[in-house]
Amino acid sequence: HPEAGFAYRGLKLSITAAQIRVSQETAALTLEPLVVRGDGTRPLTPEEQSEYRALVGRLLWLATQSRPDLAFGTSKGSRSNQSATVANARELNAVVKQARESSHFTLVFKKTPKMVSEHSIVSFADSAFANVEGVKSQCGHLGGLTLDRSAVARSDFSAVIPLWWTSSTVRRVCRSTLACEGYAVSE
Repeated sequence: HPEAGFAYRGLKLSITAAQIRVSQETAALTLEPLVVRGDGTRPLTPEEQSEYRALVGRLLWLATQSRPDLAFGTSKGSRSNQSATVANARELNAVVKQARESSHFTLVFKKTPKMVSEHSIVSFADSAFANVEGVKSQCGHLGGLTLDRSAVARSDFSAVIPLWWTSSTVRRVCRSTLACEGYAVSE
C-alpha cells in the first residue's frame, strides 16, 4: 500500500489504505528545558518569563494535536503564565522531559470495514478535588469512537479511537470530590 501524508510545524500525518498515523516526534525532540537557577519561590525574570510562555505554547501545540498524555502538565503550567516561579519552570521542564522521552508516541486511526453509524460514541471525564494551587480542582475529558462497547465496559480502552481530549481547571469552587466528579461529567 502506498503511503501519503504531509508534515506541518512538527505534526506528521501519514495515510495508508489501512490507517492514519499522527505524530509529533520532531516537535517533541526540539523542545528544550528552561535553564533556571535559584530558590523555587524566586519569580522568573522578564526574559525567563518570555521563554516560559513560549515553552507553554509549544507544549500546548503538542498536547492539543496529538499528545493527550501531556495535557495535564501543560494545563497546569499555563496557569502560571503571568507569574511563574523557578518551581513552576522546573515542573514545566518535567513535562518537556516526558515529551522528549516519549517522542515516538503516535495516534493510530485504523480503517474499519464498519460504517460510522455502527460505532458508539464514548466519553470519559475525571477530576481531582483541590489538587491545584489555590485549592482549585482539575478535570479532564476524553471522547472517541468504539466498535466494542463491551471492551470499554471491561476497562479495555484500546478499543477506543480518541477524537478529543482536554485538561483544565474546574471553573466552579467544589466543596467535595463528588461535586468535582459531577461537575467534570456535566462539562
